[in-house]
Amino acid sequence: CINPGITATALSDDFRALLGHETYDRIVQLSGRAAEPQDIAGLAEFLTVGDAHWINGVEITVDGGYHAGQIAGWHPY
Repeated sequence: CINPGITATALSDDFRALLGHETYDRIVQLSGRAAEPQDIAGLAEFLTVGDAHWINGVEITVDGGYHAGQIAGWHPY
């Protein structure tokens, strides 16, 4: 299972407006930007093609460091 962070898509503008620009910007500050679809697609391709056939039953977070930052004590709110 791929757990993406905020990804720049047609929906992310609405999400940013709903969440609030300041909060949204703090969430993406560790990586400096929201993910691009190709950032997530690279992992999806790896998991479906080639040597990943023994990877199963795991959740992989692709969020530019947001989750790791929270574990380390960083909180954007």
